[in-house]
Amino acid sequence: WYNILRREMRMEINYDKFFAYMFKNNISNNELAEKAGISRNTIIKMRKGEPVHLSVILAICEAYNLPLSDVIQEK
Repeated sequence: WYNILRREMRMEINYDKFFAYMFKNNISNNELAEKAGISRNTIIKMRKGEPVHLSVILAICEAYNLPLSDVIQEK
């Protein structure tokens, strides 16, 4: 039951707003990886809508001077 409850309590998020920002500003996955210091595999996870560590989100916020709400949103 613990695992079922734990899954139910997870907040589902998406990165659509940030990927729209990337598209609008012509930012490639390679540029994002280099500027934020994150792996390309992490970006692939984000593109698939999979969760990533908070340190990744904060690195993106810092690299592009964006508030958290411009990188992740609750579904």
